[in-house]
Amino acid sequence: DTITQYIVEWSTTRDFSIIQSDTLDYLASGAPFFKTISGLTTGIQYYFRVSAKNSQGIGISQESTPTSLNPHQKPSAPLMVKLAVTSDSMYTVGWKPSQSDGGDSITMYRVEWDNTPGFTSGSLPPHKGYIDVDATVHSSYTVELLTPNVYYYVRVYAINNAGPSPPQNTSPKSVILSKQVPGTPHTLSANLGNSEGTVVISWQRPRVPHHGIPCSGTISNPSDCPTPFGGGATSSNGGDSITEYEIEYNERSDFGGSDGSRKLVTGTNCNLVNLTKGRTYYIRGLARNIIGSGRYCEKSGSNFCDNQAITVTPI
Repeated sequence: DTITQYIVEWSTTRDFSIIQSDTLDYLASGAPFFKTISGLTTGIQYYFRVSAKNSQGIGISQESTPTSLNPHQKPSAPLMVKLAVTSDSMYTVGWKPSQSDGGDSITMYRVEWDNTPGFTSGSLPPHKGYIDVDATVHSSYTVELLTPNVYYYVRVYAINNAGPSPPQNTSPKSVILSKQVPGTPHTLSANLGNSEGTVVISWQRPRVPHHGIPCSGTISNPSDCPTPFGGGATSSNGGDSITEYEIEYNERSDFGGSDGSRKLVTGTNCNLVNLTKGRTYYIRGLARNIIGSGRYCEKSGSNFCDNQAITVTPI
């Protein structure tokens, strides 16, 4: 018997307990047949099946391949795209998630760079290129092996299964590379020493550059910065070796009291001696290289020194 109609059904549930349907009645054009379903909600998963009808009734339905899809479009551009100089051979770009994922999860972010503002130069890598990074792992990226005193321009795209978003240029639009001050030491702690009036201070080398954008990873889980070509310390040092750390202690939280001082060391710990028993001291520390001094770490907490003031009371 001749098929006179196809019935297309769709549902947001796998068992088709709640369905909508439409029919395809014009069959003269021959197979393959298709039906456009409109009015669906972006980002919702829909299941589809098709059945045929003749004079005897409706046959068994056949589910689609794949069994489901979600209507989606390209995401909007990433937000708050920032560009900062990390060293004389690296810059770092950071961003916030797009306002809209287009109805489909953003899987990658694309970082594109060039040494011309139109992104149309004929330059070879590393002076021109792009990289796609995992959106679940990274909200920043550092481009390396670049040339000092050259301007670089950067833009970032969000990518889902529909494709890349419009590009978002960085703020500022370009940077010129040069050595920088170090990042902030972190995980600064103060503990009582073994003798009267003595305190032991310890900390970790900077992990995040001076500008506060992780070289890669995320704010909550930053990765170490790359090392320069030829090896050496990670470039959170600004591109030049950290020459010393400065630890300051004071009886006042604004470090303006008369009972306090500074100590310069090359390692990542030191002892403060001859402190006044029973007096609470505030502690902070910074890193220094040939360019100058980075920012103080004045609070506890890893990587960003963003918890509470560091204090200790000698006994």
